[in-house]
Amino acid sequence: MTGAVIVYGAGGLGREVSQIVMAMPDARVLGYVDDGVPPGTERDGARVLGGGGRIY
Repeated sequence: MTGAVIVYGAGGLGREVSQIVMAMPDARVLGYVDDGVPPGTERDGARVLGGGGRIY
């Protein structure tokens, strides 16, 4: 996999997905989208970008 990923959900499962992506060569996590976590909050080296309304 090559590229950048935005993970939907900054809770337990989202953070597990993030760890899997970060373990892949040539892949990185740009950030998380989560309605329940304030934007700017950092989780595992990536920031929450905002809520689900940011996806369109």
